[in-house]
Amino acid sequence: MVVLCVAGFFLYWTLVQSLRSEEQSILADKIAVLRQILRERPQDRNALEEEIEWESTARRQAVYYARLILRGRTIVESPDFRSLLPSNAVFPPAGSSEQPIGKITEFRTSQGTTFLLTAADVNGAPPNEKYRYEVVLDISNEQRLLTDYKGKLLFALALAAAISALLSTWLAHRGVRPIREITSAAQAITASALSERISTQSWPRELATLAAEFDRMLERLEDSFERLSRFSSNIAHELRTPISILMGETEVALGRSLTTEQYREVLASSLEEYQRLAHLIDSLLFLARAETVNLQIHKSDFAAQESISAVMEFYEPLAKESRRRATISQSDQQPAF
Repeated sequence: MVVLCVAGFFLYWTLVQSLRSEEQSILADKIAVLRQILRERPQDRNALEEEIEWESTARRQAVYYARLILRGRTIVESPDFRSLLPSNAVFPPAGSSEQPIGKITEFRTSQGTTFLLTAADVNGAPPNEKYRYEVVLDISNEQRLLTDYKGKLLFALALAAAISALLSTWLAHRGVRPIREITSAAQAITASALSERISTQSWPRELATLAAEFDRMLERLEDSFERLSRFSSNIAHELRTPISILMGETEVALGRSLTTEQYREVLASSLEEYQRLAHLIDSLLFLARAETVNLQIHKSDFAAQESISAVMEFYEPLAKESRRRATISQSDQQPAF
């Protein structure tokens, strides 16, 4: 709409400038013709009267009126010059004889007629004679043309603005429809339905990348949920063994009377399981911290033999339950099952 308004203003301004240029050319042409008559035929009054009295009245378009003045006295003037132009009309200062045209002023009568007024000095014969030539150009037709053009231009701009508003609203509604569809598809995805995808249909080129990235994000989330589920299952399995041992030993200790030494053995075995639980919790905390993006990893050398032994010790109860035996080979320091 802004572009349409700027274009309409430019077209109107161009038309105004074109009409003003044409009007100035007409006034300058009339001044040049009179100067040529006074220069070539200074004593030919008939030529002056034909140019001033008859030429102006014979024109249907670009009607003008003129008056030739010498020492404050009117020599020749167009018919109805005084009756058409009110006495309060003031002509601008006359342009010199070297100028094609002097200053131009606009005058509007009470009846709505618009005139352009200009004056020019014209050298006559003898050379010391200087005439004042006043020209009045009726531009009422041009004003009516501009008014009519302005009205039609405003109507065209209003109509174009309305059409543009309706069309842009429809296009915007049509353009955001894929976004609403993506939103609806995303709302249907829940934690229990992470296998759903939104890029199963052909999206516009502008949204295809977004849909693909959204699906890749869903794949990462689904993978994270699966790993979390497996991790929870592993945690439950790891916690079940020491807790089962603790419960069994406690039930045995409560079910019969034991000596002090036997109670000490039960407590020592329980303390060992507690240490396993504490070590397991520390490992879980380590894994949780490892998932943190901002975690800084500090690398250092470590004793592989001790670490392998700790792993073997950790899995020793499971090996006993499954009736397996794990040993460490001294040749390559790798566990053999």
